[in-house]
Amino acid sequence: MVGNHSVERILANLAPHFDTDVAVVEVPYESRGILPRIRNVLFVARLPHAVIHVMGDIQYCAIGGRGRPVLLTILDLVSIRRLQGLRKRILELVWYKVPLRLATQVSVISPAVARELVSCFPETASRLNVIPCPVDPAFVVAPRREEPKPWRGRVLVVGGSWNKNVEMIIQAVMPLKLTIDLVARPNECARYAARLPGRVRPHYGLEDAALLELYAAADVLLFPSTYEGFGLPILEAQGAGTPVITSAREPMSWVAGAGALLVNPVSVPSIRQALVQLAEDRQLRTSLQIAGYQNVDRFRASDIVRQYMDIYRLLLRSAGQCQAGNRVAPSYRFWQASGTESGHLPARDNG
Repeated sequence: MVGNHSVERILANLAPHFDTDVAVVEVPYESRGILPRIRNVLFVARLPHAVIHVMGDIQYCAIGGRGRPVLLTILDLVSIRRLQGLRKRILELVWYKVPLRLATQVSVISPAVARELVSCFPETASRLNVIPCPVDPAFVVAPRREEPKPWRGRVLVVGGSWNKNVEMIIQAVMPLKLTIDLVARPNECARYAARLPGRVRPHYGLEDAALLELYAAADVLLFPSTYEGFGLPILEAQGAGTPVITSAREPMSWVAGAGALLVNPVSVPSIRQALVQLAEDRQLRTSLQIAGYQNVDRFRASDIVRQYMDIYRLLLRSAGQCQAGNRVAPSYRFWQASGTESGHLPARDNG
């Protein structure tokens, strides 16, 4: 579904840029129940590839790569945040502790996820790499506009789940002369449309072209999320030349760079003031638009593939050691716009 930005979509953007034999394989069984998951592990165990890269909400499949170099990508830790009791302990063991112990290298999609992962599983620090998501080239328009559109009061909101903070958005928009285009599931659209009758236009099941039209028509993407592993809508809006308002929290602030107006996501006045400021300040809209174009260039698929290829080569070189049960030398790399590396965690975000 558009708005959920599946792993398949991310991999589709990366695949054309690999310059070696990399196969994208989808596990055959839906990840529900014990038996289908066991079958998925056995499927991975039978794969002929020299290196196994597990990405998506199937971390347990890293168990099937035992005996070979494994790169395990963690997108977020939201399930650990939301579950409690026995279910949480089982998930921590099967989805995180065991797969992370077996993984030769670990990657995450933002420094915020890196901090969260190391906080929960400190033993991952020596094998941790931050490699972001690529921006979909379909959302990067050319030629780039140099002047903003006249303000028409159209606010785009992408996503309706708990973390997307739509209730706060509704409260912030309520006294203003603004309309909302909401891209979400049908039940979410119906619920929030009832909160602001006549001013919330629902959209669901959109193809890329239709979603790009919404980005291009919007005066602003309002994305004050309370939790993300990454935040792809920020880059999609910037690529389309649409100003962004997002949370002054990581990873949203990291993804947005200088190309967004940052707000306190749990403060209705903060969100509302940002909307008013953007509506009244044409120069601000212009500067955010230009900065957004520049920021998108940080997340080119070709650069991100190069980061993954570095790890694949490292794993291939260390394959003999891995099969003997030894770890490779720590790589612990943090992706930055310059492509440089650092050997320590960024300062903890208390936001």
